Amino acid sequence: MTVSTISSHPDNIPEMEAALSERGISVAEMCRRASVAETTWGRWKRKEVSPTFKTWDAVGKAFRALIDVPGRGPA
Repeated sequence: MTVSTISSHPDNIPEMEAALSERGISVAEMCRRASVAETTWGRWKRKEVSPTFKTWDAVGKAFRALIDVPGRGPA
């Protein structure tokens, strides 16, 4: 799975989690970097609530920063 094929969108949470897992990065770490509670991530995943654009933008930036590190796991 390549990061370029993963769109940072709430519908792609399972793919984002898989990409993080492949690289040994926890969802908790990404959430921490995005200043989002892990419980909030779970509510998004279960589609109980939707993120604001501003919050999801922070998640997307944290995700890309963690995934796009050169030499870190499969791309």
